[in-house]
Amino acid sequence: HFCYEVQMFKKLFKAYKGKEKDTGPARVISSPDQLNVNDIIVFKYRTELPKSLREQSLTVVSICGYEYESGVNKEISLKDQHGNIIYMSFENEDGKQTICLSLKISREKVLTLFNEDVFSDLFEDVQVELDVQKDVPEYEGWYAPKYIQIIKNATAYFYDRDPGKENLTEANDGKELIYHECESPDENFGVNVEVWSDGDTDVFLQVYIDGGVIEEMYPHA
Repeated sequence: HFCYEVQMFKKLFKAYKGKEKDTGPARVISSPDQLNVNDIIVFKYRTELPKSLREQSLTVVSICGYEYESGVNKEISLKDQHGNIIYMSFENEDGKQTICLSLKISREKVLTLFNEDVFSDLFEDVQVELDVQKDVPEYEGWYAPKYIQIIKNATAYFYDRDPGKENLTEANDGKELIYHECESPDENFGVNVEVWSDGDTDVFLQVYIDGGVIEEMYPHA
């Protein structure tokens, strides 16, 4: 009986080791561009972050790509604990990583923050400076007092899939859009306007921030 039990134990141990070997090493995320759907990202407490994101955990819900003249950018959609969606993209320049966080806002909020006539000039052939006319407390830390338009009527293509898994510059099924961009004088904040072929218009408040604001990134179990 003892020999039989030893043999059974050896078989079980081998099976366990085989299973352990099959799963491979635990996935480690060292950069936000490695995030997958259902992964978790945690932000530090930083005053330069919007108040609603400080020390918060968000879940990756989708990944998409935008093709610009300069190349393809990955955009990650994050959901906070209240169900709000924050969009995150990033760039590396000279070894320094900058993160762009974007919050989509309604037409009502756009017209609370900005004068309607001045905002509509973003689409015209004139130089535009946007000044915030009335604060929106719920968007604290998301906007600057003043912006200058830096991009007007530029074309991009949207792909509803992860550009890290495919060379989207060779794809031809992108959804075309026209975009306009404004930037604060200190280059820490932006306003991005996307106009789609069906006339739908999306407006985003943007914060540009150092990649060091990320505390942790956890892979999905």
